[in-house]
Formats: sequence, structure tokens, C-alpha cells
Amino acid sequence: MITGALPGGILRKDAQQRIAHYGGIPQAGVTSETDFLVVGDLDPRRLAPGANVSAKLKKALDMRSSGSKIEIICGTDFLAYLD
Repeated sequence: MITGALPGGILRKDAQQRIAHYGGIPQAGVTSETDFLVVGDLDPRRLAPGANVSAKLKKALDMRSSGSKIEIICGTDFLAYLD
């Protein structure tokens, strides 16, 4: 799962193809089956009024505080894993 823009102009669809190549299952939303959330650059104009994080990131943080093992990584670290 990806939220925000990835560094280096990597398109989300290209990143999702690479995730699938390595055996991951790209998803449209954060669910109890999500293992990783990649957080790219968030555009404040696209956030909900009064929010300082995306809805996907908020849900992942809430899930972690409830005991989920979901890992949250930054876009730069994600790209380093793929190289």
C-alpha cells in the first residue's frame, strides 16, 4: 500500500508492479491484511480538512496502536529495498 508521492517521480503503478514482482500484493486501501504502508510526500492540499496525515496513514497508525504488526516505511527506504 502506498500513500503520497514517491521520491524520484516513480509512478505508483510502476511501484505496484515492482511490489508484485517481489511477491507482494498491492492493495487499494489499508486493511487488516496490509503488512506495509509506504509513505511518500504528502500534499497538504489533498488531505481532509484539519488533517495532518493521509487517511491511509491515520488508519495504519490506529491499527498499530491496536496491536497490528503493520510496518510503516518512508518512500526513500522503500525504493532502496527494491534496488
